[in-house]
Amino acid sequence: MGGLLLAGLGALLVGWSVNHGGICTVRAVRELIERRSPRLTIGIAFAAGTAGLVLLPAAWLSHGELHLAGSVALGGSLVVGACLLGLGAVVNDACLLGSLGRLGNGELRFLGLPVGLALGSALTRLDPPALATLKTPLASPTLAGGVVLVMFAVLFLSSGAMLLGDRAHRDKGRRPLLLVMLVLGLCGALLYASRPGWGYADAVQRGFGGAPMAMVAGEGTGLALLTVAGSIGATLLAGRFIAKWPSVGNLARSILGGTLMAFGAARVPGGNDSLLLAAIPSGSISGMLAYLVMSATVFVLLRARQMLRPRLPIQSTSG
Repeated sequence: MGGLLLAGLGALLVGWSVNHGGICTVRAVRELIERRSPRLTIGIAFAAGTAGLVLLPAAWLSHGELHLAGSVALGGSLVVGACLLGLGAVVNDACLLGSLGRLGNGELRFLGLPVGLALGSALTRLDPPALATLKTPLASPTLAGGVVLVMFAVLFLSSGAMLLGDRAHRDKGRRPLLLVMLVLGLCGALLYASRPGWGYADAVQRGFGGAPMAMVAGEGTGLALLTVAGSIGATLLAGRFIAKWPSVGNLARSILGGTLMAFGAARVPGGNDSLLLAAIPSGSISGMLAYLVMSATVFVLLRARQMLRPRLPIQSTSG
């Protein structure tokens, strides 16, 4: 019971941190393209560094109680899946984490995302991709594990140092990016390690028999809903919550984007949230490649859209 309460608190803090950080792969890439600002990209790197620095030692000390993500075969299926994740995120105008944060802000169009995820999961089950997951070689302390841990420490320290002087949160009623990404990396990684498949995208997939790890259905759904509650609570406490009713077009975009992301998540497997907070911190080569390909896809699509509309700003910046 105590473990479940801690998991619930962790889920609330994940939602809180995503909302205060405004973290989103689509938004991070957009800021790189439009403003030449690497702020959110550095924040994402810091969250990954935090997660890896905490997760590996915790897994080693737990003697197998905590789960480390494995790898799938590197090949066309993985690349296609990662591209679909990126395409779906651009169509939706936010990745999975970004959608969580913006739903907490009151953007009700993102209620269409789980509908799309459900539709995509159902269609994927008609012809599921064949995936064989290899266990990570980092499950116990080794020289290779020590090298990976040092790399995460370097990423943590270097990206953290870059965020020390960040003041962008002050005029937006948000917490410092360094703090919220520290909370996201810590709580997100430990949640995925102790409760694999806890995320809301996984909760939808689990309903169609497609979750990456078996979980008690009610527990997984409850944790997923708590992340949404944490995001909404962050906005309410900051006095920023404004319900925004969706247009038919925006709602359709979220449904379509969710469908595409579900197709991609079945091949990776997982969404950008589990890649960032579980696969990469576990040292998964396929997870790292998938995240890079997904981010590159987002960059290419947003850059192409900007070049096709040079006189018009790219719409939606709330990420």
